[in-house]
Amino acid sequence: SEMRKLVTDAVYERFRLKNHDCLSPDLAYMGTTSFGNDVYIDPDAANADIVITLGAVTHHVMAGFGGGRKSILPGISGMDTIKRNHALSLDPNEFIPDPRTGNGILEGNPVHLDMTEAAMMVPNLFVISLVMNTDMVLSAIYSGDVRDSWREAVGAVDDMYTVWTEKPADVIFAGCGGYPKDMSMYQGTKTIDNIENLLRPGGQLIFIAEARDGGGPEEYFGWMQNLTDGTFEARLRNDFTIPGFIFFLNVRQAQKYDILMYTTIPPETLAPMGIRAFGDMDELMKNVKLDERSIYVIPCGSTVVPRVKEKE
Repeated sequence: SEMRKLVTDAVYERFRLKNHDCLSPDLAYMGTTSFGNDVYIDPDAANADIVITLGAVTHHVMAGFGGGRKSILPGISGMDTIKRNHALSLDPNEFIPDPRTGNGILEGNPVHLDMTEAAMMVPNLFVISLVMNTDMVLSAIYSGDVRDSWREAVGAVDDMYTVWTEKPADVIFAGCGGYPKDMSMYQGTKTIDNIENLLRPGGQLIFIAEARDGGGPEEYFGWMQNLTDGTFEARLRNDFTIPGFIFFLNVRQAQKYDILMYTTIPPETLAPMGIRAFGDMDELMKNVKLDERSIYVIPCGSTVVPRVKEKE
């Protein structure tokens, strides 16, 4: 029923459908990227006369932007290939996110470049990229080469979602835009990823997210043990997962900014991460400093990407 809903009745009844298995023993080896990543993909795609991908392009905290080459890696790649690619999000020398990665960053981004190399190994690849507006209504379609047509879609998305500002803020009030965008920490903290470049180091972020599902994936708060016992870096480098990396980003953000969160998550749950949680907004506001400070209010931080104009 989920597959039928996803592809529509017309497609479901006319075509053979298959869910890719990243752990399948018969994955096809396509080559090795310049980053040392052995690329294994679904054998049906590897042997197809033509491969057509379809996906939406959005900002992405690791790959810069989603869509396009991501339909191949991670889309139909093997688990080991995916993990090696995603692990490029970590700086090889320090336990920090690689500064070449991040929302909207493509130039020199190792995660993006590795994905692109993998996609280029697939012969006869045709990419269809969708651009959705903030109401999730289709506003543009680009198709063709995995690099050129996708970059056109990236440009359209960047123009649509970027808001330019004159200066960074001392205080930001930011919401996710409501459910389901704030259903969990895992989902909701995309807002922090989007807007953090607008906040001065040491600034206050009043982050509003219900998080009725808590952390989201059970694994998200499962990393708390590694955070408190000093094994965080070793585990994340040896067994990289996206929930683990998102948890890592959130801890790093709490070290850089003073994050006060209005949420249903108990304060004691978030305290080890450095995030102060409140169930009462009046109580939260007692800890906010507003006098003579620059303030921004961002109601839908899950979609908008604010940037500060560079001084000429």
